[in-house]
Amino acid sequence: MGKAGLSKSAKSAAALTPRWLKPTHRVFLAVFLNYAVFASFVSAAGLGSEASGFMSKEDGLLWAILFAFFAFPAAIVWVFSETRVWRIWLTAGISIGTSLVAIAMLGGDISFGIA
Repeated sequence: MGKAGLSKSAKSAAALTPRWLKPTHRVFLAVFLNYAVFASFVSAAGLGSEASGFMSKEDGLLWAILFAFFAFPAAIVWVFSETRVWRIWLTAGISIGTSLVAIAMLGGDISFGIA
């Protein structure tokens, strides 16, 4: 391991990455990956509220959208403040995967109407 805690191969890979790609990658993560996270969360929350009988699907969707409206800017700030990009990808992957499993278990369409 080197001085900064990175192996030689990781340092050489980081050195090969163009400087303009790093902020572009963060913007991509902040916008599109966060959108995927919150879209899957809102769908799962709507189906979950209907299945629980606590409230209607429409009310559950409304509350989930209100939560996402305030959490999305916080997630954008986190994307730009996180030092390791793999943590962003891992957290988003776990969030989206968990939401898709919940949607499938609740009988929803995990293709979001695309297929």
